[in-house]
Amino acid sequence: MRGDHLVVDRGLYRHHGVDLGNGTVIHFAGPGNDKRITSIRVDAFEDFARGAAAWVRVYGRRLDPEETVRRAQSLVGATGYHLISKNCEHLASWCVTGAPESRQVERVCAATGTAAVAALASVGSADVLATIGSVGGVSGPGVMSALATVGHLAGGGAARGLYLLGLAPGLLGMVAVWYATRDRTCLTDEERRARVAARYGAGVGGIGTGFAAVALVSSTGAVSGLGGAGITSGLAAIGSSAGGGMVAGTSVLVAAPALVAGVLGWLVYRLALRWMRAPVSPPLAIET
Repeated sequence: MRGDHLVVDRGLYRHHGVDLGNGTVIHFAGPGNDKRITSIRVDAFEDFARGAAAWVRVYGRRLDPEETVRRAQSLVGATGYHLISKNCEHLASWCVTGAPESRQVERVCAATGTAAVAALASVGSADVLATIGSVGGVSGPGVMSALATVGHLAGGGAARGLYLLGLAPGLLGMVAVWYATRDRTCLTDEERRARVAARYGAGVGGIGTGFAAVALVSSTGAVSGLGGAGITSGLAAIGSSAGGGMVAGTSVLVAAPALVAGVLGWLVYRLALRWMRAPVSPPLAIET
């Protein structure tokens, strides 16, 4: 219908445009999809869809359809396409709601952010362990000394130090998910509730994984428990599965909260949408 935000699946990405209601769509496009000469233009619906099924993105609050069309028409001929800050989804969402957004970009940024945080935490943990303890290096005594030093900051020992080392990247992973799933009044009630669930899921992953990591250390090694021998044994056992020793085990456990925050947030979001999704009929379905 006139003024709708249309979406088509292009495989690795989704393409967006504004329906003019007369068989044409305003969208970002270029000859042969050459992004260097992309402009906002009017094309037939068939050229926009390229044989793929199209669906309508539904909003909780949106501008009047005629205002949407006016906005879209005012931009015809404009250039300046940018994948991150000014793509086809930014165009369509600005026309429909007055606020440019790209859920695709936000989700990619969240996934990239959590992965980067986890990677940096894993790589950097060896340097941290080697320098902050009263015993230098990454031998068994050095690792235990470093964990004890960190744990002492929170009134605990090595086990608490292990948890705290993973908590920082876990919190950063949570922030990345929370940014991608932040609330907007233009969203449908279903989307807003799913985003709340995603933020809770990321919180559980970012904060709770550390507790699971400590429990894993306690039960994995040849010596159980959270005494010095138990932690040393548990970290060594976990590290051996990653092709290393205690440092490798610590690196895995420190990186885990950030990864779990991202993965769990995304899974909870998708499950929440699936649970709340109403049945729809093709070819014009409702995007959730």
